[in-house]
Amino acid sequence: MTGGMQATRDVVDLIPGRWRAQALYTAVELGLPDFIEAGRTTCGELAESTGAEEAGIHRLTRGVFEGSERTGYRNTEASTAPSGFEVAHSQSFYAYLSPHEDTAKRPPTDGRGEG
Repeated sequence: MTGGMQATRDVVDLIPGRWRAQALYTAVELGLPDFIEAGRTTCGELAESTGAEEAGIHRLTRGVFEGSERTGYRNTEASTAPSGFEVAHSQSFYAYLSPHEDTAKRPPTDGRGEG
């Protein structure tokens, strides 16, 4: 394969990886791993739990979780892996914010400490 062809192939190979990463991010943001762990394992149950469209949940589950609509979905290592924040702070983002509410609600500054 020529250098140009290999470079094109390398770029094309990145596209599905980005899609999978976005699907995983969205699934985690919706809390799907937690709902699945709690026994809500079908797309209908997950849609009801999150308020999202069932068709959208179906698209997410195919690339992120094991199982099927018929058997129910199960978490994978990727869907339950701790985030970079959790690794760095030994707790979830929301648990971290709880005792830091005053900091979390502070208005943004202009870079000089002024509002």
